[in-house]
Parts: sequence; C-alpha cells; structure tokens
Amino acid sequence: ILSGSDFQVFQWGFNYARQDIDFDLRPDTVKIESEVANVRYNITRRFGITGTGGYENNTFGGGLQTKPKGARWSAGFIWVPTPRTSIEASAGQRFFGDTYFLNASHRMRLFAMASRYEENIRSQFNILNVGPGNTLAVLTTLFTAQAPPGTDPAEIAQLVQILISELGLPFNSAFAQDFLTNRFFLQKRFESSIAMNTAKNTVLFRIFHRTRKPLDGRPLLDVVLGGLSHLKQEGVGVLLSHRITNRTRLNANFLYRRQHFRSINRRDKIKLISFSVSREITENIIGLLRYRRNDRTSNQIGNQYVENRFTASLGMRF
Repeated sequence: ILSGSDFQVFQWGFNYARQDIDFDLRPDTVKIESEVANVRYNITRRFGITGTGGYENNTFGGGLQTKPKGARWSAGFIWVPTPRTSIEASAGQRFFGDTYFLNASHRMRLFAMASRYEENIRSQFNILNVGPGNTLAVLTTLFTAQAPPGTDPAEIAQLVQILISELGLPFNSAFAQDFLTNRFFLQKRFESSIAMNTAKNTVLFRIFHRTRKPLDGRPLLDVVLGGLSHLKQEGVGVLLSHRITNRTRLNANFLYRRQHFRSINRRDKIKLISFSVSREITENIIGLLRYRRNDRTSNQIGNQYVENRFTASLGMRF
C-alpha cells in the first residue's frame, strides 16, 4: 500500500509479506514474515527524511541463541542536489543487530558512477539476483545521461542490451561465487562502479566487497558445503571496449578476486583475463570470438586450477 500522488510532502507506505518454504532435506517449514511501514517527509523539493518501522517473525533459525524475530526500524534521508545526483542513506536495527544502507549515484554526459551498501537476509535460491549496482544498471544510467531529453526509456534499454550482447557481458556483476543451498545468511555487500562511454570507447571499473555469515543454526549440507558458508569476498574488475568500425568491437576484461572461507581457513585468489572480438553481421545477428583464462590459487591443496577457453558464438536479437 502506497500513498498517492496527492501526498507530496508527507508520503507513506505499508508492506506485508509472508513466505512458507518446505525443503526435502530439513524437517521444519521455513517461514519468512514481515510487516513494515515506511514514511518520508520532504523538507524541500530536494531533501527529505525517511523512516521505517515494523516487525519480522522468521522461523529459519534452528539452534540459534538469538531468535530471528523482533522489531525493526531505520531512519535516514534522501538528498537529490541535482537531477543527475542522488544519495539515500539510513541506519537502524533488526534482530541481528545494527544495520545500514547507502545508495548513491551521479551521472554526466560521458560517465556515470554508482555505489551501494546493504545488509540483507538471503538464501541462495536465485544466485543471479544481485540487485541494483550491476552491469545493466550502471550502463543504463550512463546511456540515460547521454540520451537527448525525452528519449524513450525502451530505446535506452535496447541500446544497453545491444552493448552487453556485443561485449559478451553478464547482466549482473561477475564477482560473486555462489551455490544453491537451503540455508539462510546475513549478507553485507558493497559495490561501486564507474562507467565511461565515448564514440569509440567504453570503460567500466568495478570494486566489490561482500561478507556472508550463516544465520541458520542447522548444519544442513555441511558435509559438502558447510565449510563454504562463512565467506568474505572482495574484488576489482576493469572492462575496456574499443569500437574499431561501426560493426566491430575489440573487448578486454580483467578481474581479480580474493575470497576467504573462514570456517575452514581457506583463502583463494582468482585472476580472470578475457579478450574478444564482436562483429555485427547483420542488424539482428552478432558474432563473437573470445579467449578466456581463469586462474585460481589456494592455500589448500586440491583447490587450484587453470582454465583456458576459446569460444565462438552467434547471437540473434528479436
């Protein structure tokens, strides 16, 4: 429930959500339930204060000393100093302790930048859903800044999808390494990206930091994956793309990631380098040739590998 357009100074909303999940490998039924009210008071057209309050009642925390339920609240602000700059921040508490949120973005004609920090309860049911701050969001912000006023957002979305297809990029950031599990985690994630686009060159720089700590006290799947549950990851990546002709691009992608599995004191370093050439064969068909080298070292024997891969692909847009 949200307040309507008549509420310009004082805005409000209310959300209730409940999810019940049955797993084959755990005897209990997981329940995720919350009711949260949010308010925003606009002091000026560009600055407003925000607040949330509510209660959450979850039942996924078997074996925990602190029950995953209780009151939750936050207080913060939204500041839009210019039409191209936005900052939103808040701090509060949930059943697991203090919690913080930050979402900031700035765009100009040739570049865009975005930073985001958030703390959430997550399960790894959808490992591709990494949320705002991903490749798609940053490039969309950049192209929006470069588009003439009044440009249809659908046209901008199509341009971004074409570029991602030409570069062979994932729509989401490629820093995280996940697995499917039926456990629940407290995830703290920070990501910052800077993108620049000119007539011939596109540059995307990203940094990433994430920690994940199990909240579910049940030792499910620990025989295989339990040691990987308590995780710290951080990484940096650079993407370079040069337009050789109107139909041909030369691309390079560099990624460095460190990850620490604290439960088993395993430390990995991952270095990924890829080079590709993309060619727009027709208006709707894109060809791609790519070489990728993926090198992982570890302080534990048996977890090292080196991958060299050549791929050729054709993509068609409808």
